Amino acid sequence: AVTYHSAFAYMFRRFGIQLLGVIEPQPGKEPSSADIAMLVQKMRQRSVNVVFAEPQFSRKAADAVAGELGAKVVMLDPIGNPSDPDRDTYISLMRYNLDAILSALSRQPVQ
Repeated sequence: AVTYHSAFAYMFRRFGIQLLGVIEPQPGKEPSSADIAMLVQKMRQRSVNVVFAEPQFSRKAADAVAGELGAKVVMLDPIGNPSDPDRDTYISLMRYNLDAILSALSRQPVQ
């Protein structure tokens, strides 16, 4: 799987999903074109066709990576939203994210 950054690495590890790469390897620093190219190459080699992004960050880089492969962007939320009953408690937020991950990966081999 590919995520915006490594915030979900613990969850992926817990469920046996390999984190192939991250879009933003250093917090607050936009990825270089070389970073994007390397990530796209890894994704192509492993037939990964989902990029997990987050609503708190710009989708620009995630859309660029996904666009190179015809992949889809699926949103995960590490923070939650008190006005959304699907994400207003810790437990509901974890379920929301896990449902999004499992739904997205069920359409491709688990990496």
